[in-house]
Amino acid sequence: MAPSPPAPLVVTLPDGSLEMHFVVRVPPREDISSTLAFERDVRSATAKIGLALMEYGLAAFDTEGETLHGGGPRLTSKGQQSETWQTSFGALTIARHVYQPPPGGKPMCHWRTGPASSA
Repeated sequence: MAPSPPAPLVVTLPDGSLEMHFVVRVPPREDISSTLAFERDVRSATAKIGLALMEYGLAAFDTEGETLHGGGPRLTSKGQQSETWQTSFGALTIARHVYQPPPGGKPMCHWRTGPASSA
């Protein structure tokens, strides 16, 4: 089995949703010599597909970098920085907007409470 599925083919549908098509190559049956090794390869491939889906889904909850106003101090974006998030498929490193309160408080990431289209 290929150690890494290629990037998915992404098709945008008329309603705005996406189809992500993943291809995972498997060896001919006669070349599978170990159940344990084959299962390990299957888990690796499905985890990589899960990470690709999580990367897409988590992006819906990032901000656009706008100044945030709420019950506390005004938060301004310091731009996007790569952060590593733990998912059920493994660690995922994605770029997110990082915010900091004045005057130079502790930087933090803000998650929207819903997808960007509903905020």
